[in-house]
Amino acid sequence: MNIILWKNDAWKSSILEALDIFFNDRDGAIKIESSDLNKTALTNWESEITITVCFKEFDDKITLETVPTYISREYLLNADWEIEITKVYQWKTMGSSVFIKAIHPANDDFLKGLLLTKIKDLQKYVKDNSITVSGKEYVSSDLREAIRDSYGSLTFEEQYIPADKEGAKEIWEKIQVKLPTYTLFQSDRSNTDQDSEVQDPMNIALKNILSEPEIVKQLTWVFERVKEESEKIAQWTLIQLQGINPTLASQLSTKPPAFEKLWWIKAFWKTEIETDSIPLNKRGSGVKRMILLSFFLNEVERRKNEENLWNVIYAFEEPETSQHPEHQQILINAFKRLSESDWVQVILTTHSPYVYKDCISDTSNQLIYIGTTDTWEKSCTDIRDNWRSFTWSPSWWEINFYVYDLPTFEFFNELYGYIDEKRDKSVYRYADDVFVWLWGLSKSEKWTENSWTSYDTTYITCIRHKLHHPENTTWVDHRDKIKNAIDDMIQIISKIPK
Repeated sequence: MNIILWKNDAWKSSILEALDIFFNDRDGAIKIESSDLNKTALTNWESEITITVCFKEFDDKITLETVPTYISREYLLNADWEIEITKVYQWKTMGSSVFIKAIHPANDDFLKGLLLTKIKDLQKYVKDNSITVSGKEYVSSDLREAIRDSYGSLTFEEQYIPADKEGAKEIWEKIQVKLPTYTLFQSDRSNTDQDSEVQDPMNIALKNILSEPEIVKQLTWVFERVKEESEKIAQWTLIQLQGINPTLASQLSTKPPAFEKLWWIKAFWKTEIETDSIPLNKRGSGVKRMILLSFFLNEVERRKNEENLWNVIYAFEEPETSQHPEHQQILINAFKRLSESDWVQVILTTHSPYVYKDCISDTSNQLIYIGTTDTWEKSCTDIRDNWRSFTWSPSWWEINFYVYDLPTFEFFNELYGYIDEKRDKSVYRYADDVFVWLWGLSKSEKWTENSWTSYDTTYITCIRHKLHHPENTTWVDHRDKIKNAIDDMIQIISKIPK
């Protein structure tokens, strides 16, 4: 399970949407548009959108022309022994191309383009250079292997190989069918019982119900009864017509559609969902979302079974939205169970410290923090290494500080109390300013307790006093300093022997 954290507008949703475009092209929840192109790219006259995904532990065994081979044998892995696939979308037209980034043999131009060479040209090269083929001369992978072997020693370089071009196209088709099935549940959905996520599995269930033999038998009886009664009406109408003008028609009959072409499901098409006799659209937003999420999971499970899917990625955008903390706990436990299934990955974005705190102790979960580098790029790292302030880390306030950039008064108090406890022990029995100076932080400030009393202490203690004595209005800028005080106290604690 991969949990992506950080503040609003930090590209969390962009990651999930880019993956949806990559895996599902134009058939997923997200449709790529020309306006998706990075605005900086536009100003630099660039006109491509690229999405790159790397796959570890990929089953690289494939069959080409009925002969088993391996993707690694074709030198289609990157420097980390991963399959790295890039899809490039042209601005405005949104036409796409696929490339595989690989460390590929590059002794000369012919070897660089080996995967793009037609089989007849491979056969000609083998013949012209008297190369012995240990495999079959009508199998492209055997021909390529023989050609590479003929060079003796190979030199390599990083290449972007067009996967949808001659030669490589056949390999790409074999890779493509092994890619995971990716399905995305978004938070900003319509949240009604007419939501497609509900209607799709519900309509599928109705189709299955309407195809049951006993139901078909009863519907056939209805069909025949309607046909019989409509025929009676036609005959009575004919009698009336002949009484008016007998030359118009000698017979009148009905012609209903064939039974198998009747759209019985149309009668149930807008089946409403109720919970305890209350329509779904009358329930609270949190309950709606929980039910919709259940339908979503049910639909993916149905597809897994019917389409024999074996490698699935579930993506959830802020699933905790509108959920009570207890429901957030239920959800995260459900996602954990889901991620423990064979060949299943879960990716979710969240703002919830409940989700984070519940998952931090499980090292099988990745807690991905989206930080900012020196450039416009974002860096994604597992955030567990960012702290270990206390033996009970992480606390709620520690999570809010590190993950969501919130320097709360509560975290300040937690840090201050921890330092105070250490200082009160005999080995750390120092005056306030001496203790801070000892750890390299000798900043001091004058605390005015009242109109006639003031004394020197650390600026951290001044903040502490202000937090606990808000009635004192002589010191008003503590909010600007609390972030620095938290950073300094973290440094102090990092130097205190555990």
